[in-house]
Amino acid sequence: MYFDQNWSQSNKCAPVSYQTAYSMAARDDYKRCVCDKFGRGEADCGLADDLGPGPTPPTPGPTPNPWDTWAELDDIRNKPNYSDDEKSRTLYQVDREMDFLEKKLRETFQILIDNNLI
Repeated sequence: MYFDQNWSQSNKCAPVSYQTAYSMAARDDYKRCVCDKFGRGEADCGLADDLGPGPTPPTPGPTPNPWDTWAELDDIRNKPNYSDDEKSRTLYQVDREMDFLEKKLRETFQILIDNNLI
């Protein structure tokens, strides 16, 4: 997808299905389209490089302990009901979901081991 002059509204560009010099995938191309079509081009509009550094990337949080996760899953599996007095009516569904989650977690854990990430 690309941008080109919006013929029904002034000072705007619009998405078009044909190729232009202004790609939706390129940073600042919408702004370049507006500046080129309705202004004096680059001299009229500052682009992202003129704005200084971008945002600071987030700091990663603490690394989870996979063994705690397995212990929690085992605890859930061993205590499937809400309490001794209140039985769960969806035990079959819970078992199926737990089996699926456990399978996916084991696969993910093995991928991490195989790639020396843990």
